[in-house]
Amino acid sequence: MKKLISLASLSLMLFVSSPGILQADQPVQVVINNQVVSLPYPVVIEEGYTLLPLRFFSEKLSAKVEYIDDINMVILSRGQDTIKILLDSGRVFMNDIDLGYVGPVKVINGHAYVPLRFLGQTLGANISWDQVRNSVQIQTNQPVQPSQQTDQSNNDQSNNEPVSSRVLWQKEFERPLTSRPLATTDGRIYVPNGHILSALDQNGNNIWSLPLGKYNQANLIEQVLGTPIAQNNNLYVASTPISEGSTSFSRGLFSLSKDGKLNWSLSHQSSYKGDTFDMPGSPAYSNKDNQLYFRDKEGVIAYLPEGIQRWRYSSDNEIPVDPLVVNRNEQADDIVLIDRATNGHVVVLNSDGQEQWRYPIQVGRVTDMVYDTASRRLFVALTETSISGGSGVLCLDLLTNSWQYQSYFKETKILKMQPYKGELYVATGGDFYKVDRTGGIKEYVRDYKGIKDFNLDYDGSILALFDDGTLRKFNGTDISWEIKVKGAQTLTIAPSGNALLTTSDGKLVAVDTK
Repeated sequence: MKKLISLASLSLMLFVSSPGILQADQPVQVVINNQVVSLPYPVVIEEGYTLLPLRFFSEKLSAKVEYIDDINMVILSRGQDTIKILLDSGRVFMNDIDLGYVGPVKVINGHAYVPLRFLGQTLGANISWDQVRNSVQIQTNQPVQPSQQTDQSNNDQSNNEPVSSRVLWQKEFERPLTSRPLATTDGRIYVPNGHILSALDQNGNNIWSLPLGKYNQANLIEQVLGTPIAQNNNLYVASTPISEGSTSFSRGLFSLSKDGKLNWSLSHQSSYKGDTFDMPGSPAYSNKDNQLYFRDKEGVIAYLPEGIQRWRYSSDNEIPVDPLVVNRNEQADDIVLIDRATNGHVVVLNSDGQEQWRYPIQVGRVTDMVYDTASRRLFVALTETSISGGSGVLCLDLLTNSWQYQSYFKETKILKMQPYKGELYVATGGDFYKVDRTGGIKEYVRDYKGIKDFNLDYDGSILALFDDGTLRKFNGTDISWEIKVKGAQTLTIAPSGNALLTTSDGKLVAVDTK
């Protein structure tokens, strides 16, 4: 016979002790829709999952909870949705659709626990667990049910949108944020917004803003700035080209002091805008040689810090990506460039612009490259490869001038690469991969799917930005915490450790990652 009882009675009937379960040993703060509530039971960590007491959170979010004793099943009812959880097997059914295994489901001291992310998804809430602060953050459109609550102050919230307590501040700009910001060790943040470069302090307050690129308001055409670089108390920033007639395009290169005073500017003319030249780019700087390297459409130019041209490397084709400065030896830096997007070469130049080595690229179109100083390896991102039709990575050893491997992925484009101890981590927007030193590919677990930007810390932990704007901190497969920032596009880590997110609606959001 089916027997219906309340979940409160469950505590009198069940006690399950599970090995490998870790309970948070400090008080946990729960914040629901920016209101603090008391948590009567501990948060549990098991198998890399953060588990929350089901009844407590469900009822706070206006869900009805029932327990069916005969088959050891919990039923949640909220609006038109019914969720059935089989406690013995961990299987979950939503509106009679089998969701399969969603993570460990446990009964501990008579209280049912389920994974944090599952609870948020099924109850229509954004739930995040902050391991450092011992805090559960919940945002939902439903009102919080009465309980002991206190007010919680927050930063300024534009458009009345919920803001997690991890958000330190957010700054809105009139122009679009098309490039990543630059954060420096003195706490300043330099933000390209359209043709304007703005400097903020570490709290998001504006220090100065300076229009650099050309802007034609009537035709809505502007030279959009790329990410600046900082060297010797100066900033260097490049722009996209702007049309100056039917057959003329100009791209700008600017030098300014950190207090916002323009040192010099240069305009590079071309009769053709190009396929990749209209994307914001960044110059490169060599401290050893005290030279600035800038990509225009048909080559790379070396400048002294005063803006004086020292040499130019010319190509018959469009230079598709920005040059890199690499430290192959202790005496001087070399410069790496790609002389053509398709069927081109990796070209290594010395500080005098003389070619040292080249390697042909014959299997795809180049979209990016990164260099690993520790292993002296260069990683070149490819798309439209002739091998898989998708994306790929070419790895070259620049210490020995030798090919190491080529690896391929099913997705069409690589969104982000980051080397770590000779290995390479790759986000394709679909899956997330680790490529070992021999080119072997490991596909990560499903919690990593959908990553579009990320940062790998020195301890191996990963801060990942997902397609839906969720920012998660991973330690292995365990999620330490997560928050959601509406419209988040890119992730930059400041020297302080804070994360800087640009959004599609022109905001820069600072997030505490500790």
